[in-house]
Amino acid sequence: MNRTGSFEYNKSRISKGFSRAVKSYDDSAFAQQHIAHEMIRLINECVEADKISTILEIGSGTGFFSNLLLKNFNPDKLILNDISNVYADCYENFPKEKIILNFEDAEKADFQQDMDMITSCSTFQWFEFPEKFFKKTLNWLTDSGILAFSTFGVDNLKEIRMITNMSLRYIPLIELKEILKPDFEILSALEKEIIFNFESPLDVLYHLKSTGVTNISNNKWTKKDLESFCKKYVEQFTEDGSVTLTYNPIWIVAKKRI
Repeated sequence: MNRTGSFEYNKSRISKGFSRAVKSYDDSAFAQQHIAHEMIRLINECVEADKISTILEIGSGTGFFSNLLLKNFNPDKLILNDISNVYADCYENFPKEKIILNFEDAEKADFQQDMDMITSCSTFQWFEFPEKFFKKTLNWLTDSGILAFSTFGVDNLKEIRMITNMSLRYIPLIELKEILKPDFEILSALEKEIIFNFESPLDVLYHLKSTGVTNISNNKWTKKDLESFCKKYVEQFTEDGSVTLTYNPIWIVAKKRI
């Protein structure tokens, strides 16, 4: 499970990238919104909604997935965790009697016990040690509690990786299932490839920046770097007059083993 390139999991830089995108995220995160709806569909297929009264969401961001959780499960308590408190205003219209806000790095946090479900959309790829976090959820889930999450596979944003040789650490679905198997029963596991088209490589970069995904290397690009990137992108990934960007989402719904 080696990383491509030399990405350093600088949580401060990650948090700043998403904080800067708070106003643009919902208009640009069409992939993440599709993924959130699919996550809800899979949870509903595997879990009886009336058995979910306490939910912890990791990486709640602007609250798009949070709102779907409220509408579909009507929990007594929804704990919203995010590494950045810049999103606090996004939850103003949520029912205050149900919501608990928690702004800290989830990998370092210690949450309450007796959660019926711990869930997350498009967040765990930013974790430095997701395997350790999955183990920690056992302390917080009820017996037969649900862990439901989406993340991304190895072909996510492959166009960017192939040009820059930089990527987050993406864990393949087969490996995720092996990691979870000792402690969880896998109820559903799904992987897709979704390809979006953009007018130019600059539009691709703007889209990524608008969703909080900034340059993951520690090096700032020069004008020459940008021109080289755009040239290679057009040469390698032009399709019917536009350029492509690939998302490779993975969804898993699992039940804690008793």
